[in-house]
Amino acid sequence: FEVSAHAEVILCGGIAQSPALLMRSGIGPAAHLASHGIAVLANREQVGKNVHEHHSVPNARLVDARTYNVRNLFTDGLAAADFALRGRGMLTTCAVHAHAHARTSPDLEHPDIKMQLMPMGSHPELREGRPAPAGTPDSEKRFGMAISCNLLNPKSRGEVRLRSANPHDKPVIDLPMYAEHSDLERMRKALQFANRIWEAPALASHVVGPAYPADPGQSDAEWEAQIKAYSHVGYHASASCRMGGDDSIMPIMPSANTNAPAIMIGEKCADMVLADHR
Repeated sequence: FEVSAHAEVILCGGIAQSPALLMRSGIGPAAHLASHGIAVLANREQVGKNVHEHHSVPNARLVDARTYNVRNLFTDGLAAADFALRGRGMLTTCAVHAHAHARTSPDLEHPDIKMQLMPMGSHPELREGRPAPAGTPDSEKRFGMAISCNLLNPKSRGEVRLRSANPHDKPVIDLPMYAEHSDLERMRKALQFANRIWEAPALASHVVGPAYPADPGQSDAEWEAQIKAYSHVGYHASASCRMGGDDSIMPIMPSANTNAPAIMIGEKCADMVLADHR
């Protein structure tokens, strides 16, 4: 899906599809629907609004252990054989090996950042249409690991709008990731917190150099410029398809991953439908 000029990220999937389907069906902000010649069945101003995401930025290091980001046909073949014959190896695991929730300030009641330890170097997002920052090692040739930092409860909000009534036209996704400066500041603190984790003895003994960023001790201003240039999404976009303005269903995203809450909501809705038609 395309994204408006004011957004700093490209999203995909249900974040745009669900509200777009509702709006094309006549459910959504009345003035917006009317501007595209769509008959209004229900004026619901919240449909398409309130989009927010778990912004993500990696803090990576080069390490002295073999990790998943350096591969070739031979190593991939060995991994496939290991999985087929023994049920072990790289193909049996996931991208995130450990999670930790933390506070960027001791004054906070609840954690506001999540850190994910990943057995691979800098993320491929750094190479998708954007050159990696100067000094970033080639993660396809150097073993590395990353701590991916995420904001648990971002304040910035965006929206999904129709480009036209044609279902083949992509919706417009407007998600300014750091419209609220507090989000930018908390992400910077999260990445600097990750620096401290890399310096802990258990990890420091395996670190052989910086990866991303090339200078982990860079200034606050340099961190913030990097965050705005290279942030990506956690594919947890939420709250764009509310049917009203109350605190129903998912008015804000969960702090952690959205898969389990989405399953729970779906199962609850199915139970309600079955109960009404017995």
